[in-house]
Amino acid sequence: MPTLKQIITYKALILSLASCLILSACDTDLISNQSSTQQINGTDEYNLGTLYYTGENKNIEQDYSKAYEWLEKAAYKGHADAQNTVGLMYLKGVGTEKDRKQAIQWFQKSADQGHTLAQQNLDMLNGEDIVIFGDPSNASDPISLFKDIYTVALTGHKNAQTQLATMYENGIGTPQNYAKAIEWYEKAAKQGQAKAQNNLASMYFHGRGVTQDYTKSFAWYQKSAEQGYGLAQSNLGWAYYEGKGVPQNYDKALVWYQKSAEQGEAMGQNNLGWAYYEGKGVPQNYDKASEWFQKAIAQGSALARNNLIHLNREKKGLCKDSYIPNAEFASTQHAANAGDKKAQYELAAMFQDGEIVCQNDSKAAEWYTESAKQNYAKAQDSLASMYYTGTGLEQDYVKALAWYKKAVEQENAAAQYHLAVVYSEGKALPKDFTKALSLAKKSANQGFAKAQFVLGKLYSDGIDVTKNHELALKWYKKAADQGYVEAQYNLAVMYRDGRSVVQDYDKAMSFFQKAAEQEFASAQNNLGWMYQQGEGVAIDNNKALFWYKKAASQGDATAQQNLLALNSLLECEFCANTD
Repeated sequence: MPTLKQIITYKALILSLASCLILSACDTDLISNQSSTQQINGTDEYNLGTLYYTGENKNIEQDYSKAYEWLEKAAYKGHADAQNTVGLMYLKGVGTEKDRKQAIQWFQKSADQGHTLAQQNLDMLNGEDIVIFGDPSNASDPISLFKDIYTVALTGHKNAQTQLATMYENGIGTPQNYAKAIEWYEKAAKQGQAKAQNNLASMYFHGRGVTQDYTKSFAWYQKSAEQGYGLAQSNLGWAYYEGKGVPQNYDKALVWYQKSAEQGEAMGQNNLGWAYYEGKGVPQNYDKASEWFQKAIAQGSALARNNLIHLNREKKGLCKDSYIPNAEFASTQHAANAGDKKAQYELAAMFQDGEIVCQNDSKAAEWYTESAKQNYAKAQDSLASMYYTGTGLEQDYVKALAWYKKAVEQENAAAQYHLAVVYSEGKALPKDFTKALSLAKKSANQGFAKAQFVLGKLYSDGIDVTKNHELALKWYKKAADQGYVEAQYNLAVMYRDGRSVVQDYDKAMSFFQKAAEQEFASAQNNLGWMYQQGEGVAIDNNKALFWYKKAASQGDATAQQNLLALNSLLECEFCANTD
């Protein structure tokens, strides 16, 4: 008769099917375009299968049979996560017939590639005493799960102790308790449980439930890393890279990053990519950086995705024909190919923005055209702008006007504003400020922030209209309330100088702050000046220096001069005080 521990263990393995896509799939960003590498390793199929399995995407309904179909294709191509997941589907009989023999075969294929979870699943099916509870954050009854794990942990089982500590750390099935988490991590760590050692190190590193201690953190990271735990290897590399708990050593950092990355740890791949990006411990190499970021992104690393976006923006030529894998992009492309006009517009915008896919104006124009033909006003406006500027296709004012007018007929606010610009510039047709102003007002009244800002500026400066400070203030405020940074800055200047309004330093500070937080350099410089002069706020040279530095780093010449002057002044005051 099975023991309670064995029953809990087997139940947990079955439950892990529901959480396997969290542990090894759900965080993975979906790739839809198929490069030659992706066709070989099955990443596309794996991620599409994941979407069918979870049914969490609005464009793809949950379908276990289709999930199995795509995951199996990925598994046959050697995708380790897919192999593990297919094994679990055979074990439970989800999307396919239940088949223990097939489950073991797929677990073995995945484990042969170093997949830790597959090895654990395989070990358990082969009768080894390993507790696999899956991801407790996805348990249907976390309180009961906590009790089950607690029962096993009391027997001294190091894996259960680690899982129990995790639940205490994150407040799953029990109130969050860092002290208890530390207690149970220590029990497991002293038994050599690598994950517990890593997590205990992390607690010491961040000072959670214990006094921050980089030295102890380093020691536990090292114990875990030496056992081959990929995340700990990455963390140990980071400790060397930053000199936390150990003298800074880029060469040793790279050794551990490499170990972590080569066994498929996403954080290690990201950190190795960052080392190549910075050129620390290794010659700077943007192609290598991109390569490792891409590997981490394929596993769902948001940090690596942001790093690659940053890299692509800094080095635009690097993007080539590759793209940043992303579930949003893939699902949008899937819907666009099916003829969804909104998805076609969104896909075009992705190509135009170049954030989650390499920028490609030609493809953007193609998809805007498909959507615009279906009478989608936003796409008509965007396509018109591309024709007007000659971006992604040959400049054609006639077609630009035609598409703008179609969008305007649907009361599209952006198109109303853009057509107003066309009338004001007089390039595509004779200048007509009356029509331009009328269209701008229609756009502004619909809440289009840029139109509101422009109207504010027109009335403030008296450009082709009679100056009207009340109207200027009205439209600036409407735009500023929507976060339009230039409107926030202009309002700040008006209130600071008492220009057309009663001088109000508090309001000036508020608007400068809002604009400064959006990285608007002039606002940052002016905010620094107000702190230095004590206008509407107590004098604070440290804050003044902070904002001067931020503006100066963006190349603001006035801020650079103010920064030098304030630094010189402070140095002179120090000299005077020490004479």
